[in-house]
Amino acid sequence: MMGFGPPDVVSFVNDTMNVCRRCLEAGDPWKARLAASSAAMHCHSILQEQRADLTGDEKSAVLLLGILSAAYRDFADCFELLKKRALKHKEVEQLWTRLIDCQERTEAVQGLLGGPGLDWLVAQASGAYDHFVRQFGPGEHFFSPIIIVKRESCSICGKDLRGCPHRAGVIYDGKRCRGVVEDMEMRSCDLVRVPRDRRCRVWPWNFDEKSKQFSAAVFTMFDTDDLNDPRERLKDKP
Repeated sequence: MMGFGPPDVVSFVNDTMNVCRRCLEAGDPWKARLAASSAAMHCHSILQEQRADLTGDEKSAVLLLGILSAAYRDFADCFELLKKRALKHKEVEQLWTRLIDCQERTEAVQGLLGGPGLDWLVAQASGAYDHFVRQFGPGEHFFSPIIIVKRESCSICGKDLRGCPHRAGVIYDGKRCRGVVEDMEMRSCDLVRVPRDRRCRVWPWNFDEKSKQFSAAVFTMFDTDDLNDPRERLKDKP
């Protein structure tokens, strides 16, 4: 899949992704999910340990490998839902969320990682997204908050993001630079067609006839670099 980074981590992730793909091709998303989650959490543990034998570039490679593993885990969740003949409304919403999670994670590593493993996942996730859109559409309305950020610090050095040497979105020694909002004001929440976060989709079945109001997320806490398992149900197979 890729040839840089700590050899032991690269080998483990490559082997695990091969297992994950074989499981998905065999129609077993649960085993695929277990494999992908083990790789994501392995990378997470290495980053938490702050291994002194790793260079900054190697730590960054571990983070990218972990993001890719988490993207496989997202797709396994999608695959599990897509196997069902009929989806409940909440399952449709969950499927949409996981599809967006997978897309954003693969986009985060494209150009930095490469190989057949990533290409396979991108193609499969794109096909699943197109299948979803044919049934439920791409979404017509989304909620999007209008937020005035008054003070924002750098997640790497803690200084004002506008004056520090780090650039938002760039990975430094296994950590992605981002702005940490310390003071903000939420002005309003608009109904838009092109949102910043597509997870905040307005679904027709969440409209309350009595109050004439929609129920939907205004914003989410999704982070491409968060390698923790969002479902936390690895011990009991459904």
